[in-house]
Amino acid sequence: MNVAELKTQLQDLLLPELGSYTNGLKSVWVYGSAQDPPSVSNGLECLIRQVPSGAARGSSAGQRFKPQEWEVVLKNFKRDSNLVKALRKIEVRYVVLRYSHIPFSNEFFESARIVIFDPIFINV
Repeated sequence: MNVAELKTQLQDLLLPELGSYTNGLKSVWVYGSAQDPPSVSNGLECLIRQVPSGAARGSSAGQRFKPQEWEVVLKNFKRDSNLVKALRKIEVRYVVLRYSHIPFSNEFFESARIVIFDPIFINV
């Protein structure tokens, strides 16, 4: 999948949990976008980044395999359970290689960093 597909999928999947930016759009943003996010979210924010992957290597039946990973960062600007709900939905829908969680504190908003595995098979 490409970044636009992943963004659409995550926005649809997490719609009930997501906050909004001040322009009314749901809080989903892709690193490397031409513009910065329009504002700080009023709730849960989903940030997406493609993790650079290695070169494609040979596989069976004339295919080549390229590992691809996506980093998804969820930031919760409210003290509610939406981040946990979103994390569970992502775990069911995608192959999650690993994730880390930072709880609310006086210094940090609650957040989670999730790495999704999305290999590419290329027919040659």
